[in-house]
Amino acid sequence: MNKKNFGEFFRYQCKAQPQRNAIGWFNKGQEETQKFESYYHEIESIALGLSEIGLIKGSRFSILSDTSSDWNKLDVALLSIGCAVVPIYPTLTADDVSFILNHSETTHLFVDSKKQLEKIKKEIESLSIIKNIFVNFEVSSEDNIFFDKVEIRITTLKSLIDTGHKVSQSNLNKFNILITDVSPEDIATIIYTSGTTGEPKGAVMLHKTILQMCLNVQRGFSGSISERDKTLCFLPLSHVLGRCESFLNLVFGLQVTYSRGNEHLLEDISISKPSIVIAVPRVFEKIYTKMNSQIDQLSPLKKKLFEWAKAVSNKYFDKIESDLSPTTAEIVLRNTSYNSVYKNIYDKFGGNIRFFVSGGAPLNPEIIRFLRNANLTVLEGYGLTETFGPIVITPVRKQIPGSVGLPLGEVKVKIDTDGEILIKSESVFSEYLKNSEETENSFTKDGWFRTGDIGIINNEGYLQITDRKKDIIITSGGKNIAPQYIENVMKASPYISQFIVIGDQRNYLTAIVSVEKEDILELLDSFKIDRSSSIEEISKNQQIISAINEEILQKNEKLAKFETIKNFFIAPHNFTIDSGHLTPSMKIKRKRVLAEFKEEIDTMYNP
Repeated sequence: MNKKNFGEFFRYQCKAQPQRNAIGWFNKGQEETQKFESYYHEIESIALGLSEIGLIKGSRFSILSDTSSDWNKLDVALLSIGCAVVPIYPTLTADDVSFILNHSETTHLFVDSKKQLEKIKKEIESLSIIKNIFVNFEVSSEDNIFFDKVEIRITTLKSLIDTGHKVSQSNLNKFNILITDVSPEDIATIIYTSGTTGEPKGAVMLHKTILQMCLNVQRGFSGSISERDKTLCFLPLSHVLGRCESFLNLVFGLQVTYSRGNEHLLEDISISKPSIVIAVPRVFEKIYTKMNSQIDQLSPLKKKLFEWAKAVSNKYFDKIESDLSPTTAEIVLRNTSYNSVYKNIYDKFGGNIRFFVSGGAPLNPEIIRFLRNANLTVLEGYGLTETFGPIVITPVRKQIPGSVGLPLGEVKVKIDTDGEILIKSESVFSEYLKNSEETENSFTKDGWFRTGDIGIINNEGYLQITDRKKDIIITSGGKNIAPQYIENVMKASPYISQFIVIGDQRNYLTAIVSVEKEDILELLDSFKIDRSSSIEEISKNQQIISAINEEILQKNEKLAKFETIKNFFIAPHNFTIDSGHLTPSMKIKRKRVLAEFKEEIDTMYNP
C-alpha cells in the first residue's frame, strides 16, 4: 500500500495475482468472470483510448450509469491516468444532472442507456462544455445527427477499447508513463452529496484520500477478509459505499460480481453465492419485513417452534455479547434451534454468506438480532460522502447491536461538547468544490471534520450514532429527542415503509407514515379492500388507519413516555426518489416533506 496514486495500486494488485478472478457479471442468467490479467489489459485499453482522444490529467469525466462492470472499468481507467471522476446518480432528473455537469465543469461523459442520453438532450443548451459522450449501446442515426449539430462526438465503449488496444500494441510503456505522472495531491474524484438540506455540494477527493480509505479498510479487516471471499455489488456506484465496494478486488484480491439490479438480487445471490454482501438499511428492513410476514403465515405449531428458537438463540448470543461463555446445554439448544428453524433462512442467501455489511444510516438492532440468529452476521459501519465511505466498522470478532463499531486504521473519532461526532483522517475530503465557506464551516479550528451526526462512544470504544444534529427535536418542554431511533423502532412494523417523527417546539410527538401497497396486501385482503385502490384511497381508509394505529401503540411500549407517538396521519402517496421525497441514497428529504404537509401537521396539534 506504499503507492502514490490509485493507478500504481491497481497495477500492483493485478500483477500480484494475474490468474485469480477479479470481477464477474451476469450474461443471460449466467455468471461470467474475468481474471486480473485480462481485467488489467482491458482497463489499460480504455485508459489509452481516452488519452488518444485528448483526455489529460485533470480532465473532468462524469459517469451517468447504473451499476455495472463497465462503470467500474471506466472508473479505474480514468483514475489511473489522473482524470477527475464525477459520479452521477442515474435516478437524478435532467435538471439535477445538468447542475452537476456544469458545476463540476465536466467535459466528457459516459451514459449507459438511451434514457440517460435523453436527459442530456433535454439540457443540451446549457451543456456547451461537453465534448464527448461515450455509450455502451448502439446509437441511432437521429442521435448522431442531433449531437453532431451541437459538436459533441458520440463514441461507443467498444470503439474506445479497440483504439486503446492498438495504442498499447505500438507503445508498450505508455500506460505506465501516464500512471507515473499522477501525484498523490491530484484530484481523483468529485462526489456530490445527496442534498437533503439544499443544493448538492461537490466533495473533492485526492488520490491520497482514496488510497488511505483502502489502507484503512485493509487494516481494519486484516485476517477477516481474504482473496477467497467474493462480494455481490448491487448498490449504486454513484453512492460512495457502492464505489468503495467496487475497489475491494484491489484491496483484498477478491472477486466483485456486479448484480443485474434489485429485481434480480435474490436470484443473483443464489447463482453467485457471495460470502460478503454490502447493503443499506432499507434492504435489510425489506428482508426483515418479508421474513416476518412469512412467519406470521405459519401454522400455530410452527410459530411456537419459531418463538422457542428465537428465545434460545437470543439467550446464547446475549451471553456472548456480555463476554460470557454459554453452557454446553445452551450451545446444544442453540445448534438445534438453528438446524431446525434458522438454517432455512440462511440458505435463502446462497448458503455461503459469512457476513453482511450495513452502511448509509443506522440499522434497527432488532433486525441485526433477527439475522444473527440465522448465522447472518451484520457488521454495521459508518461513513460519509466526505470521508469517502467507511471510517468506523463493527469488527468481525464482536458485534454490539446498536453500535457501528471501532475506527478503521488511522481514523480518529471524538465527541464534541454538543454531542457531534468529529473525525480526523487522511481519508477526509479536501474541500467542497467552489464553496470555501461551506468547507471552512465543516472543520474545527484544529482540523477535525464536523460530521453533522450526534453520537456517543461506549465503554468498549464502540461508536453509537443517535441522530443527525440538524434533525434533533427540542420539544416545547425542553426535551431533546433523537427521532431516528423512534423511526427505526416504528419501521420494524411490516406495514410501515417510512416514518417521520414531528415535534420540534411542540408539546408532544406526532408522525407522518408512508405505506407501500406490497407491504399491506394482507391487510387489504383481510379488510376486503380492492387491491387496485390507490395509496391516497388507502390512506383515508379507517380500517387501515386503525391497523397502523395498533402497530404504533405496540411500538410505543418500547419507548420512553416522552418518545411515544400521540397522533399520526398516512401520506397520500409513496415517498420515492422520483417523487422528490427521497435522496438518491434513500434518505428522507425531511424539510420538503414537512413543508408539503404543513396543514396536516398543524391539524394534528389543533384537532
